[in-house]
Amino acid sequence: MPASAPQNHHYHHDIQENALAPMPHQVGGHRPKTADEAPYMLRLEPPLSVASSSSSSSSYPPRPRLLKVVQAGDKGERELAFYQRLFKEEEGEKREGGNGDAAEAEQQSTGGIWKALQPFVPSFYGVQAIHANGLSHRYLILEDLSLPPSFPPTCCLPTKSDPKPSLPASLIEHYPSILDVKIGQRSHPPWAPSDKVAREQIKHPHQKDVGFRIVGMKIYEGGGGRGEKGGAEEGGTEGGERKEENKLACTSSMTIRRGGYVSEGKEYGRGLRPGKELKEGLARFFLRGMKEGREEEGVLKRLDLFIKRLEGLKKWFSRQRCLKFWSSSLLFVDHRYYDSQHKDKEQEQEEQQQQLQGNGGEKGGGRIGEVWKEGRWRVEEEDVDLRMIDFAHVQIRGEEGEGGWEEGDVNYMYGLSSLLRHLKELREDAKGVARSRQRSK
Repeated sequence: MPASAPQNHHYHHDIQENALAPMPHQVGGHRPKTADEAPYMLRLEPPLSVASSSSSSSSYPPRPRLLKVVQAGDKGERELAFYQRLFKEEEGEKREGGNGDAAEAEQQSTGGIWKALQPFVPSFYGVQAIHANGLSHRYLILEDLSLPPSFPPTCCLPTKSDPKPSLPASLIEHYPSILDVKIGQRSHPPWAPSDKVAREQIKHPHQKDVGFRIVGMKIYEGGGGRGEKGGAEEGGTEGGERKEENKLACTSSMTIRRGGYVSEGKEYGRGLRPGKELKEGLARFFLRGMKEGREEEGVLKRLDLFIKRLEGLKKWFSRQRCLKFWSSSLLFVDHRYYDSQHKDKEQEQEEQQQQLQGNGGEKGGGRIGEVWKEGRWRVEEEDVDLRMIDFAHVQIRGEEGEGGWEEGDVNYMYGLSSLLRHLKELREDAKGVARSRQRSK
């Protein structure tokens, strides 16, 4: 379960250029159209070294962070204001609480609601100005959801005797699968100009009925990790990238295969028609592993965890009347380390786990993805993650003139309910497949 509030991670005001890297797992979102534009996302990779001379746990090095550019104009200011208020609300509660029934009621209706949202949003660590392309750009410092649940592993943290421990390559390599889903019957805010509204309705004709759409996905299928070939000799292009026309979507889209990943963009999701096509599109992420004739138990467990998180978020939305989210997405992350092309991953992961425990790591402390135990995968709650992202069009009650607040965020709730219904249907499909295979044995 994610932390409800950011911790102190010894960030320096001046970020060294060599600590910045391209974000390796961007799914959906904007990308620079020209070389003069700021990179939309970067990864801050602090060196693995002791941050202070103290022997306390606070001296542990920080995890890498996601840097997201503050967009120009109203979009960027709205998103920044949302993060700042969300992660300062807990402090506000402490100042305002304990002043009688009226104050407690106000805290329950506002501060308590904001605080309850924190676990569903990436943690926020401030704003940082970074120089790129000769200009200075502001970036949000956010939790990087693509990292493995335990990083760095406890056995590899620096100590006074070994201030710069080496991290095994097998632990640095991590292949999360990620799905970006835009939520709501409409993605344009109430203040959008009429021409934009018309364009959105033409581009996304099914969203009003379905309540959500796939913005992008990146699924690891194996065969392209470090030390593995994925270049032209395997049917790809130079650099290991291969593009192929997608056969499922009703509109033209290109599937990209690179580095063991299969990626789909917004054109893919835009072309999925309600019903069978949309369900098959979701199944590519949520039911992966079923086609190999194994993984039934893991798929069902994983779906249960995602459904549990969605139901928790829906409960929050049913109570709140202070926020409306337009064009916001849900990011699904699956940290399972599963390679559909190589059948030796089970043994490899078991050996990694034994190595970590043998080196003094806490039980499970260095685990990446699933654990191979007693002849089967064990899916843990921390193997999956689900967060809300993209808040450039968020509305805060009291700061907007539009009415209808007493009904809550009807637009978002419709999409949440629809997505939950689709995932529960997928789960029933998976159970049917598992029962059928069991009978045929």
